[in-house]
Amino acid sequence: MPYFEDEVFDTENINEVSEFRGSEFICCEFSGVDISELDASSAKFIECTFKNSNLSNLKLLGTSFRDVTFVDSKCIGLNFSDCNTLFELKFNRSILNYASFQDCTIYGAQFISSTLRETDFTQGTFENGDFSDSDLQGTNFTRANLKGSKFLNARNFYIDIANTNLKNCKFSMPEVLNLLSPFGIEIE
Repeated sequence: MPYFEDEVFDTENINEVSEFRGSEFICCEFSGVDISELDASSAKFIECTFKNSNLSNLKLLGTSFRDVTFVDSKCIGLNFSDCNTLFELKFNRSILNYASFQDCTIYGAQFISSTLRETDFTQGTFENGDFSDSDLQGTNFTRANLKGSKFLNARNFYIDIANTNLKNCKFSMPEVLNLLSPFGIEIE
């Protein structure tokens, strides 16, 4: 099983990783790499950073992400529900369209200034998460636990407040009025 520690991978040397499946990456940085469509099943990413990278449609069966940061990265179609471990994930200015976090539990996850269109958070636990400044068009939060999360300046969201735990969540105006959508209330 390939093991990498304190490595910096970019477009010049990413080919040195002959196999992502089952590999372990500790304190590694990935900068400007395209690993889309690869199989990263059973891989471990611990204290890693992805910058300006493309991870779209990466296979994640049994994969672990612990204390991983994604900055200006493309994570389209990722199924985080297939992962073994998700702990301390941070997404900044990233694209997570069509991703799935269904039934996942991630405390304090950050999705800041990101695009999460048609992303699925159904039945997951995301207490104290931060969705500030993000585009949440078509994102599904049904039966999710979002207790204490921030949605400051988040836009295009639809959250069914009758079926989602929003206790102590923070929203900003005028977007907070989206919470009234399920009731068919018109505000003039």
